[in-house]
Amino acid sequence: MYLSEFEGKRAEVGYELSENYWRRGIMPEAIREVLLLGFSQLGLVRIQAFVSAENVALKEILKNFNFKEEGYLRQFECHSVTGKCKDMWVYGLLNTEFQK
Repeated sequence: MYLSEFEGKRAEVGYELSENYWRRGIMPEAIREVLLLGFSQLGLVRIQAFVSAENVALKEILKNFNFKEEGYLRQFECHSVTGKCKDMWVYGLLNTEFQK
């Protein structure tokens, strides 16, 4: 899990989790804590996430936290090893939309 600040009062949240730990409720708990930290302690206005088109589980987690689907980014993330590019969705949550 990481929370990286770009500029101003905006940040991006993302993570990588081994398949051995999928569907155990780990990420919703971790994301909740990151959102609390970002909005309550760091005073962020916006937190966003980029999600690969096929990552249905993360899309559902973000929607449960009231993230809004804001756009579709074609061929957004390209990997130098495989040469393949993935489409990504961008989700955003404003501090006024966050439900503690």
